[in-house]
Amino acid sequence: MVEAVAPAGRTGVARAWAEALTRIRAGDVPGTEHYISTLSPAQRAEIAAELPGHVARAPGLGCAATPLLLAGAGCLSEPAEVASWLFKPELQADRDEPPRKDERSRGERTESRRLLALLRRRPPQWQADVARHITSRLRLPELRHWEVAAELTRETGIRPPRDHAFIVGWLRSSRSSPLGSLANDPLSAAYAPHLLDFGGLTHAELWLLIAAVTRLVEDGLLTRASVLGTLLHKLTQECGSAPARPINARSARPACGTSARFTHPISGPMAATGRIERRPRFGEWPLPDEARGPRAGRLTSAHLVGLHDRLNPALDEAAAHASDYASLLPAGPVAVADMAVAQLWRLEEAGRLDDGLLAEAMAALTSRPEKKLLRVAVEWAAEAALRDATRTDIVLQALVPVLAQDTPALRERAARLALSLAPKAGPRGRAALRRVAEWSGASRERLPPPRGGITPL
Repeated sequence: MVEAVAPAGRTGVARAWAEALTRIRAGDVPGTEHYISTLSPAQRAEIAAELPGHVARAPGLGCAATPLLLAGAGCLSEPAEVASWLFKPELQADRDEPPRKDERSRGERTESRRLLALLRRRPPQWQADVARHITSRLRLPELRHWEVAAELTRETGIRPPRDHAFIVGWLRSSRSSPLGSLANDPLSAAYAPHLLDFGGLTHAELWLLIAAVTRLVEDGLLTRASVLGTLLHKLTQECGSAPARPINARSARPACGTSARFTHPISGPMAATGRIERRPRFGEWPLPDEARGPRAGRLTSAHLVGLHDRLNPALDEAAAHASDYASLLPAGPVAVADMAVAQLWRLEEAGRLDDGLLAEAMAALTSRPEKKLLRVAVEWAAEAALRDATRTDIVLQALVPVLAQDTPALRERAARLALSLAPKAGPRGRAALRRVAEWSGASRERLPPPRGGITPL
């Protein structure tokens, strides 16, 4: 009986699957990648036809998972098939113990590089379609194969996606990318002008967004002036004032300031007399615990104050927004008002705050009910009067509302400060002193007469 002989071409194709299977079963990742890259279209098609059945029959893939992943990426013909293959649950490599986070990250980066090496052998339009299909399958929190989708998006020049998961992946990657790399990143250029308008992110993701804005400023893709102006307008909008302005991307970066009154970029500013000596680099800023606010939302005043603290405005930058800071004092949340008064105090201390804004700021502060802000206001008033006696009347008028507060220590401190300033008071200041004297006569606090023998009646 004569044995049938298979055609030479068919034998070569069958041999291709046998060769690939040998490498796959051995868990030979580099060998599988290299072998797949040398095959003809017919050989890749034969391997593609065998892959689904092999995965279905295998009880457990173990070390073969990654080689099979590469084989599918290099041999399957349709972009949708490739994306579906990459996300097959069976192709998650089996491990007895989960790897540490740093080991997992290195493994994912290596896997992404191998996948990209195979995918880049296809036509650009095909790669672009794969990128779109992978993007549509990304899921939080793990974002498997985000790096593959991102690199193909960058290289093929397609429009960066607006998918929530893809943007979160970019936010995460921007935190660890080398200094200067974001300036040449098409994803950064696409997202930068709209970052402060993104919504629907979780609490921790919003802090990643703030970190990305800071990084884009460091890399020169956003200007400090545009970001500072935008966040202050958003804060005034939240407090019922002006509309927000968009960020202008790719403009010049002004010089960075060196002083600030805050000790921590996330938890909010401290009292206005605190200082930090050195600004941390981008990677040193911590992120809040995700458990503090897992629900999706929009940028809040806390996020914007955190961004402001990171920007650490120089004195000239703060002076350009003095009126914005003053507008935040009457009704802004305590953290916002604390931030604003710290900047205004800096300006007054440097002789850069005009009388009108000083009066507006002090009046707004001393009319608020929060004891923290009242203590800051009284301390600021005392220092301002010592620095410039011509502002005594402004200080005296600002102290009067403190007398209506329900904290005896604050009331007495404000009254004693007012009486100590009596010798330097002008007409408006004497009117304020009469109110202090009336309060003193009607209250249980017994205050000494003002220095110089002047009775403010």
